Amino acid sequence: MYIRSENSIAVELSLEPVEGWEEGPEGVSVGFKKIGEGWVAPPVEVSVFQAKAALALIGKLAMAEAIIAGSGDPLMQLAWAEASVFRLDSPSIAALAPLIGLSQTQVFELFYTASNISA
Repeated sequence: MYIRSENSIAVELSLEPVEGWEEGPEGVSVGFKKIGEGWVAPPVEVSVFQAKAALALIGKLAMAEAIIAGSGDPLMQLAWAEASVFRLDSPSIAALAPLIGLSQTQVFELFYTASNISA
């Protein structure tokens, strides 16, 4: 398995060698993060507090809140207001990320950061 990473996060995989990509173990998927010599899976979910705190740390919380409030999407608004956790595979996260200028890699980074925040 060969891995192209950005900021230590796997963004592309290949079974064939690719110049500039590193060789990695089987089982690594897009979103895994290299820590030391190993690869770890991204957090599947984080608490709403953790997600909002991580957004605040990167200066995106106010933008996210404004976009959600003005979205006209009652499910997204309900999720933002009432959810206890946000899942990495959430349709709301997938829809919101590009609207606040986050790439897929940055969403993974946000979840890694959020998972390390405690109240």
